[in-house]
Amino acid sequence: MRRDTQRNRRALLHAARRVFETDGLDAPLEVVAEAAGLSRTSLHRHFASRADLLAEIWADDVAETEADAARFAEHPDAFVRLFDATIAQQIDRRSIHPDAAQIESPGIVALAARFVAAVESTIAVSRAAGVLRADLSDSAAVRALGMAIMAVWTPADRDERVRVAAEVRDVLLRGLLNPDWRPAVDHRPVSQN
Repeated sequence: MRRDTQRNRRALLHAARRVFETDGLDAPLEVVAEAAGLSRTSLHRHFASRADLLAEIWADDVAETEADAARFAEHPDAFVRLFDATIAQQIDRRSIHPDAAQIESPGIVALAARFVAAVESTIAVSRAAGVLRADLSDSAAVRALGMAIMAVWTPADRDERVRVAAEVRDVLLRGLLNPDWRPAVDHRPVSQN
């Protein structure tokens, strides 16, 4: 790819993140192109559809979740750590838009499956270690994380996202964790920057 082509693609991705964060996933693509300083035609040269653009944006976030899951795999509280890392990601960049996983496109469906697989890998570790309740299903734990993502994504104000994250974390994890388990240390990565 030529340098100007790469630069335009990066500009479109950066603009789309900002526009979708503030205006929602249904924001006009003309607004994305304008925010990148490009035409809608340029946008469509790089991304055939809105779903392709969203998949490209979400791919980095899913890769980060997979890396976190692998990094936490040796810890009994792998799910709690991934839960906290995902919420911190939402606070800092509102990265995983809750509605993105509902878009029916091959790219989005594949990314959603990768995200769920990464989360489920940490659920298995934490359940086996007695950190999670024995009767907790994978789907319930994944849904709980989805609820947290939605709750934290919703407030536009970052300070409010920090407050909501702490509240939602405490409420949801209280229902997911084995009541007999106690963490060795509080490792919440909720950013206070």
